[in-house]
Amino acid sequence: MKNRPDKHSVQNLKLLYVAFLVAIITLVFAVLFYQQNSLESVVKNEQKQHLYLVRDLFRSHLITYIRYTTVLTDHGILTEYLQSFDPTLKEEVLHHFVSLAENNSDFDQIRLFNLEGDELFRINTRNDQISIVPENQLQNKKDRYYFSETLSLSEGEVYISNFDLNVEHGYVELPQRPTLRLSTPIFFDGKKIGIVVINVDGQSLINVLSKSESENISVYLANDEGYWLKHKDRSAEWVFMFEGDTKKKTL
Repeated sequence: MKNRPDKHSVQNLKLLYVAFLVAIITLVFAVLFYQQNSLESVVKNEQKQHLYLVRDLFRSHLITYIRYTTVLTDHGILTEYLQSFDPTLKEEVLHHFVSLAENNSDFDQIRLFNLEGDELFRINTRNDQISIVPENQLQNKKDRYYFSETLSLSEGEVYISNFDLNVEHGYVELPQRPTLRLSTPIFFDGKKIGIVVINVDGQSLINVLSKSESENISVYLANDEGYWLKHKDRSAEWVFMFEGDTKKKTL
């Protein structure tokens, strides 16, 4: 006759079985937790590398824009014109500006200012069409922040403006035109005689971000105050340029 296990033995077996199940469940959770953390680590690393790539692309564009701005001021014809305002030099200045615009599709405007903030020459590029703005449509920009900031620069320095929307005659241009401005003063014999400003088409920079996106990565852009310049919700973009409640549209 076989011995039947006593109740104490059965209870011990049950406890061992429960302990075994707990151990298995704990192990499964540990493996899942490890896999989740590993996946998150891979995703974060991928995002970090993508961020570095976008940063370097932006930096490369900015360096190119800075070079063109400084090269523009090195042209002797601008110095000659600003010293004499000889009308016979006007065509040469305009030709120089048009040539630069033709070779740089990212440039929306190229302008030459006197020290009082008056536009002396202005080239516009709209829909791949380059036009010379008539004298009666030229504006004074002495009250614009980028002009006053550029006036304070030393020889060889370049000012990079806020990334915002273009303003014409005191109002935001419509349709909205994202704009980045690079400007530098022109000197002769150590004396400041004028200012050059290049407006860069900001949408071209935003397109750099958009083209870098993938199925798993979306790129957003905000300024140093946390306002959105590029966002999935288009109504959240550029709100700092307009009156109203802007707090809810920031980072």
